[in-house]
Amino acid sequence: MPADDYSTSQHLIIVQGVINRLENIPISLKGISATITAGAIALLGAMDNPSFVIFFAGAIPIFMFFLLDTVYLQLGRMYRKLYDSIRAGETEKDYTLDASPFKKDVDSLFDTAISWSVWMFYFANLLALFLITAYVT
Repeated sequence: MPADDYSTSQHLIIVQGVINRLENIPISLKGISATITAGAIALLGAMDNPSFVIFFAGAIPIFMFFLLDTVYLQLGRMYRKLYDSIRAGETEKDYTLDASPFKKDVDSLFDTAISWSVWMFYFANLLALFLITAYVT
């Protein structure tokens, strides 16, 4: 195998490792968000005099996880573009992990946030928390 092919394959392996890590973060964020939603609902059920303060205490971290999920999804898409660029031989620097030049090639943060894989999950969490809070108060 020529040195250039070996170098390219090693570069692809490194970038693929970054992509794998970036793809696992939103799964963790969704798990934590669901746990916060369930915890807030359980707290509402256990309280003698529940209030909307619990809704806001649960909604704020859920919203923050929504924003983080959006950022990591966009970063993952940028690194996939970097991977494709390396594979196609379009990358000039060896072993670059800078995906910022590909930001223009992926959806904006707003467009990423309204993708079905992001907004539906967090909206469902907030809706469930709101409806149960409204019901018990």
